Amino acid sequence: MDCEIPEGAVLAGIPKRVGRGWPVAAVLRRFKVGAVIDSLIPHHDAREISTGTCVEAMIASILLTGRHTLSGVASRLAEYDCRSLLGHELDPEVFNDDRLGRTLEALFKAGLSGLNTATLLHAMDVFGVEIDLIHFDTTSLKLFGDYPGGESDAENPDAAPVVERGFSKDKRPELKQVIYSMSATYGDGLPVLARVTDGGRSDSLENATHMRQLAEVFPEDHRPTLVADCKLFSGRNLVLARELGIPIVTLLPRNVGLWSELVDPVREELADAPLLRERVAQIVEQDERTGAERILEEEGLAEWRGLGTETVYEWTDDDNVEHRIPLKALVIWSADKATRNARSLRSRIDSEERRLSRSIKKLEREAFHCEKDAVQALAAFHRIAKPRFHYYESSIEAEQRPKARGRGRPKKGEVRELETVWRVEVYLEECEELIEVNAIEQCCFVIVTTGDLRPSEALAVYKSQQTVENQIRWAKVTGCVAPIFLKTPSRIAALGYVYLLAMLVRGIIQRDVRRGLAENQRTIAGNPGQGRTQRPTAEVIFRHFDNGLQTIPLRLPDGQLRNLLVNHTTEQALIMELLGAGPPESSGLSGTPREPRGSERGARKGRPLGMVRRKRVVCETRGSGQKFTSAQNRRH
Repeated sequence: MDCEIPEGAVLAGIPKRVGRGWPVAAVLRRFKVGAVIDSLIPHHDAREISTGTCVEAMIASILLTGRHTLSGVASRLAEYDCRSLLGHELDPEVFNDDRLGRTLEALFKAGLSGLNTATLLHAMDVFGVEIDLIHFDTTSLKLFGDYPGGESDAENPDAAPVVERGFSKDKRPELKQVIYSMSATYGDGLPVLARVTDGGRSDSLENATHMRQLAEVFPEDHRPTLVADCKLFSGRNLVLARELGIPIVTLLPRNVGLWSELVDPVREELADAPLLRERVAQIVEQDERTGAERILEEEGLAEWRGLGTETVYEWTDDDNVEHRIPLKALVIWSADKATRNARSLRSRIDSEERRLSRSIKKLEREAFHCEKDAVQALAAFHRIAKPRFHYYESSIEAEQRPKARGRGRPKKGEVRELETVWRVEVYLEECEELIEVNAIEQCCFVIVTTGDLRPSEALAVYKSQQTVENQIRWAKVTGCVAPIFLKTPSRIAALGYVYLLAMLVRGIIQRDVRRGLAENQRTIAGNPGQGRTQRPTAEVIFRHFDNGLQTIPLRLPDGQLRNLLVNHTTEQALIMELLGAGPPESSGLSGTPREPRGSERGARKGRPLGMVRRKRVVCETRGSGQKFTSAQNRRH
């Protein structure tokens, strides 16, 4: 044991794990999300624990073990020191699946959208969450079992989802599912709003519902800019965003006529367009004590160039009312995509040639007894050919051939009767012009916005769409939100809200540690082999506490009880200080931190404290600013 035990002290109980629960408990104490929920859901006198405490227990279970299964929450929390984790001397057995199931029902009955709004506003006040730009995305969550169907009420944010089959982003179309939609802040990736909706719900409609929710939460003069993928772009959504006063940034789909009208005139100019963003690899020297870095070498890896223009998108609704929506469009050329496309271009050309040659050979082998049949067969070939890299010419020719005779030997001197048949001939060749056009188009994409962003800002904002994607990936992979084993759709909807809170707590831990390290010019150990860092992920932070950190309850000679903290390191103490947790004594713990050693994160292994380390860093830099050019009219 690496800590000093007071003389005369005796063991007063079973040692309990602390581990990752310590940073989680620090944020939960500041957040007080249980108190917020309890203020909206009155506590029943017959219940030993409140709904808010049960929600905090589920958040802790998700973050500590990556599991939400209600029947296992009690056994998972039994390993931990619940007093330091939840602030209560509770028997973990009170968090049984029956009580947690009733908790989910109570959350649903209280109105999930109202609870989401209340906790969001509380988080903005406590943690200073800035919501000027938000990213939106959806995913599918698969389910097993038999769920009764029902009438869809997806426009109502408080409605229970309909469990049904739909487009599966898990590539499991045979399973029923629900859709989980979520938005997160720009930069820090803190969850803002989330809900579970019908399994067959389209992303385009869910974008519209989310905009209405934003309009209800935020005042008209402070509505955030919404960033989403190409499913956001539709005439209906553009008109709704304008009516609600919500600026948007999205990717223009290639199947929209406006895409070609914007790209075709500038296709040849894009490679020499102004530089908007660049990805570089840097060899840097880093002082491991302060985190100060000095760039030694720099190498360009990728670049994005673009031209901005103003345009007007015209859309006619179902009532034949025409709408003119002003847009700022940014046509972007990616050198990185150009390099990757060049490597695969030849194989795609050869693959198309083999496909077309098989169809042509089959078509030319067939003889048609009337010209109409030949025309129809050639039309069918036109429909399926759709060449991207080849040009072909086709013709229909009539020819005479001996008519097929019956069985038996021909008579002496018999002259066979001739018949007319029609054959299709197709001449195929590569088209250099199409290949060049395709190579350029594959390197291009178009971003449109209705906000006041400059082109380089619009590109940077859209490329940060990964912030919400990373949160969803964590929920599905590490957080194991799916598959879901709950009995009713209402409980599934409430579980989506609990996961939102868990992701918010996790995001606050990551944001506060990163900010504190940068402000204090400090670093902590990163992943093995990557040195120290000022920008650790939440998982890197949590792994600093996976060294057997635990509490040992002791009874002192004077009869007092003390929880002794074992395996407490200076790296952990720094993280807890940055999270505003204060010394261990403030949590009812005692113990002096020591330097990490052995296989623990941050162990120096004989290296000097102020060692200067060289490492390779890949980062992206913003290019020169550029303005959007004058407006053009587009009709669709």
